[in-house]
Amino acid sequence: MATRSVNKAVKSSVWPLSFSTSEKIRPAKHSLTALEVCAGAGGQALGIERAGFRHVALVEMDRHACETLRANFPGSNVIEQDLRTFDPTPYHGVDLFCGGVPCQPFSQAGKMKGSEDDRDLFMEAIRIIEQARPRAVMLENVTGLLQSRFDDYRLDILQHLRRLGYDAEWHTLNSADYGVPQRRVRSVLERVDIHLVQMNALTRQRIDINARGVCS
Repeated sequence: MATRSVNKAVKSSVWPLSFSTSEKIRPAKHSLTALEVCAGAGGQALGIERAGFRHVALVEMDRHACETLRANFPGSNVIEQDLRTFDPTPYHGVDLFCGGVPCQPFSQAGKMKGSEDDRDLFMEAIRIIEQARPRAVMLENVTGLLQSRFDDYRLDILQHLRRLGYDAEWHTLNSADYGVPQRRVRSVLERVDIHLVQMNALTRQRIDINARGVCS
């Protein structure tokens, strides 16, 4: 019943949608900067800012998603633009480059065409990394990317990054292991400048809750 009520509310909502939280989206202090691409409606951006980062830019091409970003992150630099034409040079030296490039090239629903899919933007992400030279990089995607058919593709990405001076690794993370009431497994590419100390391991905080508990 609760789930149907939520679905009805979402379908009848008018853009932009705003988050409903009991605490402010932004922490009191931001000591690090972040450039986020393919930002969507801001789910990852919310986590990035709560982790202590300040977004220097949120890049997204969908109009509705950009309206939602502006509603939930007032004052942020939301750039409504195709990633292929985005110039990252004004953000050179940013602490973190992050985002979730389109997953369709690596998902079952998207036919798993990989680099042959026009929606594949991993090489655009590499271009931005080369031009902006962030201190660290984090990109997430579906676990389909980890299938053996994409072994050469993943290796090519790693080689590009190592040529640029980044130590890179693929990880599999389940959001339910980190305090999120949802089982969502994703492949995450973590890239750190080889001259920097490695990132600390994430702290697991698995919670046991169902959809009724979330909606109640």
